[in-house]
Amino acid sequence: MTNQLFRRVTTHLRHTLDVADLGGLPDGDLLARFREHRDRAALEAIVRRHGPRVLAACRGVLRDQADAEDAFQATFVILLQRAPTIKNGRALGPWLSGVAHRVALRAHVERARRVRIEARSPAKREHELDLSWPEACTILHEELDRLPEPHRYPLILCYLQGLTRDEAATELGRTVASVKKSLERGRDVLRRRLKKRGVTLSAGLLAAVAGPAIGLSPGLVQAAVGSVTTPTPSIAALARATAPTLPWKAAGACLAASILVVGVALGFPKGEEPAKTPAAKAKPAAKAEKLPDVIAYAGTVTGPDGKPVKGAKLWLTLHGEDKLRPMGESGADGKFAFELKRSELTPESYYETRRELWSVGTVLAQAPGKAVGWGHASVSPGYDIPVQLLADDTPVDGRVRNLEGRPVVGATVRVVGLYRPKGIDVELFYDDVKAGKLSQQLLYDHLINFIGDDVKDGKLNPLYPPVTTGKDGTFTFKGLGKERVTLLRIEGEGIETEDVLVMTRPGETVLARPPAPPRGEAQFVGLRILDGRYTVHGSRFDHAAAPSRPIAGVVRDVDTGKPVAGAVITLQTIGGDSLTLPVRLRAKADAEGRYALSGAPVRKRCTLRVEGPADQPYLTASVDVPNPAGGGPIAVDAKLKRGIWATVQVIDKTDKTAVGAEIDYFVMADNPHLKGVPDIRLVRSRRARVDDLSHRIAVLPGPGILAARVTSLQHPYVSLVSPRAVPIATLPYPFRRQDYMGHVKIDPAADAKEVKCEIGLTRGTDE
Repeated sequence: MTNQLFRRVTTHLRHTLDVADLGGLPDGDLLARFREHRDRAALEAIVRRHGPRVLAACRGVLRDQADAEDAFQATFVILLQRAPTIKNGRALGPWLSGVAHRVALRAHVERARRVRIEARSPAKREHELDLSWPEACTILHEELDRLPEPHRYPLILCYLQGLTRDEAATELGRTVASVKKSLERGRDVLRRRLKKRGVTLSAGLLAAVAGPAIGLSPGLVQAAVGSVTTPTPSIAALARATAPTLPWKAAGACLAASILVVGVALGFPKGEEPAKTPAAKAKPAAKAEKLPDVIAYAGTVTGPDGKPVKGAKLWLTLHGEDKLRPMGESGADGKFAFELKRSELTPESYYETRRELWSVGTVLAQAPGKAVGWGHASVSPGYDIPVQLLADDTPVDGRVRNLEGRPVVGATVRVVGLYRPKGIDVELFYDDVKAGKLSQQLLYDHLINFIGDDVKDGKLNPLYPPVTTGKDGTFTFKGLGKERVTLLRIEGEGIETEDVLVMTRPGETVLARPPAPPRGEAQFVGLRILDGRYTVHGSRFDHAAAPSRPIAGVVRDVDTGKPVAGAVITLQTIGGDSLTLPVRLRAKADAEGRYALSGAPVRKRCTLRVEGPADQPYLTASVDVPNPAGGGPIAVDAKLKRGIWATVQVIDKTDKTAVGAEIDYFVMADNPHLKGVPDIRLVRSRRARVDDLSHRIAVLPGPGILAARVTSLQHPYVSLVSPRAVPIATLPYPFRRQDYMGHVKIDPAADAKEVKCEIGLTRGTDE
């Protein structure tokens, strides 16, 4: 008990120091650490930095302190859900303030509804309402939320947070001129909308809504950080009910006929003069700053004692890339520096708009006698990447046996993941695992890694060459580092391929038990679980390998019967459940269309996903895997339908610029070319090149629909289709126009080689 208390106190002190160390980082870096690794210290630094304004925004709408604090905590729960979509780290402050407005408004509406129900009296008709000062403030919040992002953020920064135009431009990474135009346009639109609802925009009203920044108590900070991982039912419900990306609808079409006059004139931010003429038309958003052609990396490699390490080998890993890039060695002072052309970055390095970078990878280092260390690179120029190596480690000794207890000889074991604890050791992680709390969020809470959830076979082979089990089924891994957790993949002939978590410390094996989500919270973002096959082992363990039967077959063209060389076959579902985090099994068809997929579990209802080669327009198919009696390979042939390429450009109707989006393809149910087509799956456009925002997607001849979905949730576009629009009969499922920002119908001829089309998106800036 004493040791455990000591660990917890030491971990708390380490966490406090981490928060202090991170306090000087820019918002973009804090957001990246939180987004990639759910770093609790980074989250706390964000809460401490922006919490006062967030709480002020909540109290500007909600007079009840408990309600305001609930809205405050729900704002950071939404940050967990939406962090990957925030395209500009410098705009984190206004983004949080905007979300706080929405959450507080939702809470205000719910409280008013409860009051009416409790009073058991119908609400007054809207034309009978007399607007009070709090109601006027609430209306201002609503209309401010309806503004598109380019106009909303400058208003929030300049009016609600008291920044000058120059300061707001720096915060948003925009020019002063573009911020000035956004303020002019935003004020004009806001004034007109408020007037329709019976409110005159004034300096007094803005001052009341803004209010001073409110100090945060340590208890409220910790409550907000805790709510992100384990929100109370009321806070979770409030976060779910709030739609941060959708404009608020006006509460009513008509309020009091007389206009409520609040103050006498519209105030201007510090250093700003009133515009002589209001903007007549909506202006396009300011263009992003030109990205550098070369990305510079620099940092320092240190040893366990904090001293520089000379001659450490360096690698760079980028998101979406299957291999590590060797990048030289550290110098005598432990320093390193290298460059990478931006054209060499992967598309996953960019935000969804593909106009801004969000990640430039992670630098790994290895030196003799020391365990691997790594440090995350930053998009901020001049950032020094710290990479610390660990001392000699505890080796991992394992033994692989089949379910009958006999050793499995010649099985391959490889490292596909490596984690370090956020505290001094993995004790707290292990305690939660033993309590049955192994979830994806648990990994984020306790551990830091460098490759994310998307593990890649062979990516870490240069650092940790795979090993094979001997005659007694045993193997040993060294160089992983003390007090770390590794993800090992165990695969071999006749056994099921499995991933297991192993601590580099002694400990008993614990079988993962998926946590039971609170009632009604099954889909809540923080409750995504790991695959139930995962176990957590100590550094010495036995692995019981379940049996497996290889799946083999031939992929052919449905019309010609010819083999489809290069087709890609993956295990898609097990027992009806889609695979998200579990092992990914993948095979590629040879020149004769033949493939063999090994390591699949012997279970019913397995499904394969079959895709054509990347350079050929085949539609994706799904094939069920039978479970015949006996042993030997399971024969599963597949057929693919060859279509034609569709090249799609998504543009902003306002300024005709290209927009980053995803394209989904739907086949009309009466398409005559569906005859003989196997069970098709949803066809989504392949990721476009960074320098070309056009999309290429395989489609069938005949009638179909191409629909654009903007993956970034912080976008100004609106759907012009009624939420009640009737779905259109299509495959693989009915098409709902209201779920997309835009779509286009196509009907290419049977002999067409290619179809080109354009999808225009509408900005939500007009009245």
